[in-house]
Amino acid sequence: MKHLIITLMLLLNSGILLCQYDVIDDSTFSEDGVSILPFSLSARQGMILQPDGKLVLLVWQHLPNIDPLFAVARLNTDGSLDSSYNNTGINNESLPYDGYSNPIGILLPNNDFVIGGSDHFTPWYSRNVVLGKYLENGTMDPLFGNGGTAILTLDSFNMRHEDLKLYKDTSLLVLVSASFSPNDNSPDINKNLLYKLKLNGSIDSTFATNGILDIPLSALSFVQKMAISDDGSIYMMGYAPDGFPDTKVVKFNADWTLDPGFQYVSAGLDSYFSNIGVDGDGKLLAISTKHTTGFRLARLMPDGTLDNSFSKDGVIEESFNLIGVEFGVGGGIGPMIEQPDGKLLFSVGGGAMAFRVNPNGTMDYSFDLDGIVQKVNGMDPFTLISYPSSGMALQPDKKILFMTATEAGFIKILRLITRP
Repeated sequence: MKHLIITLMLLLNSGILLCQYDVIDDSTFSEDGVSILPFSLSARQGMILQPDGKLVLLVWQHLPNIDPLFAVARLNTDGSLDSSYNNTGINNESLPYDGYSNPIGILLPNNDFVIGGSDHFTPWYSRNVVLGKYLENGTMDPLFGNGGTAILTLDSFNMRHEDLKLYKDTSLLVLVSASFSPNDNSPDINKNLLYKLKLNGSIDSTFATNGILDIPLSALSFVQKMAISDDGSIYMMGYAPDGFPDTKVVKFNADWTLDPGFQYVSAGLDSYFSNIGVDGDGKLLAISTKHTTGFRLARLMPDGTLDNSFSKDGVIEESFNLIGVEFGVGGGIGPMIEQPDGKLLFSVGGGAMAFRVNPNGTMDYSFDLDGIVQKVNGMDPFTLISYPSSGMALQPDKKILFMTATEAGFIKILRLITRP
C-alpha cells in the first residue's frame, strides 16, 4: 500500500508538472480560443498587433464572379471583426496584389500602417512595387502618394518587393530586387535596390542617388531581407555573389557605406538563411533553416564576430521533427519576436507552430516541454509548408496569436496561453 501511495503521488506530481508546461487554447478568445473568418490566406500571410490589442490581418477576400481581392481586416480583442474599422471590419480597396506580391505590413507610431508588395504583371515582363497606407480607422490615407498608394517603377524591369521597414520612425525603407531580360538573348540584367520614402509616400531625393541605393551585386547577388539597428546601420540578407546554395549577411553603416569587414556566410547546402533580426542589445541574429529538419541560429556582435556568450561559440543548432514541415522543400522560419525577458520566439512553416530560445542560446524547455509548440488542430499541415509564416504575434500578457487556415482554406486565428 505504501508503494502504491508513493506511485500515485509521483503520477499526480507529474500530471501537475505537465499541466504547468502545457500550451493551451485561450477560451476567452472567440470560441474556445479559435476565430474562423470567411477569408483566405495570401501567399505570404501577415498580421499586425496594435498596442490596444486589436489585430490587423492581410488577407484575400473571395467574392462572387471576380478574382480574389487583397484586403485588410481588423479583429477586436475577442476575435470578432471590428465593425468600427472602415465601418465593416474590412477594407478591400484596390491594392493590385496577387499570389506573388509578397505583401508585408508595418505599424506606424500613430497606429496607421503601410503595406508594400509587387503588383500584377502589366505587361507580363514588367511589374512595379506598390505601397498603400491605411489610417487607424481603416480607410486609405488620401495624403499618401496618389490617393493612398505610392508606386515605385523602373523602366522595363520586373520589380519584386522583398522587405519593408520603418526607419527611425520618420521614413520607410523598401528593399527591391529587379531584373530585365533583353530580347537579344543576352544575359539578364539584375539589380538590388533600397528605396527611402518619406511617410507621405514620396521618395526622399536626399538619400543616396535620387532616393535609391544601388546595392552592389559583388556584395549580394539577390536580396531578401533586412534588419535595422538602433544606431542606424542596416543588415541585409540574400544570396552570396556566387549564388545558391550560399546565403550571406552584409552590413551597411549608418552613413550608407558598405562595411567591408562585416560578412557572414551560411553553411552551404545544409543550411540557408531564412531571416535576420537585431536584438535589444544591438546584436544580429541570423536564423537558418536546415535542409533536413531543424534550424541554426547565430548571434553576432556589431563587428561581425560570433558572440561567444551565446550557446556554443555563438551558434545554437537543433534538429527536430515537426508535422508537415520539411525545411528543404520550401518550409521556413518566420520573423523573430524578442520577448521583454530576452527570450526569442520563432514561427515555423505556415501553421500554428513555434519554438523558443533562451537569451543564453539554449532551447527553452519550459515552452510546451520541448521548446516547441505545435497546434495543428485538425487542419492539413501540408497545405502550409511552402512559405515562412509571418502570421504570429505576441501580446504583452505573453499570449501568442497565430494566423493559419482550416481545411477548407478559411483563415483561422488561434490564441494560446503559454508559460512566460
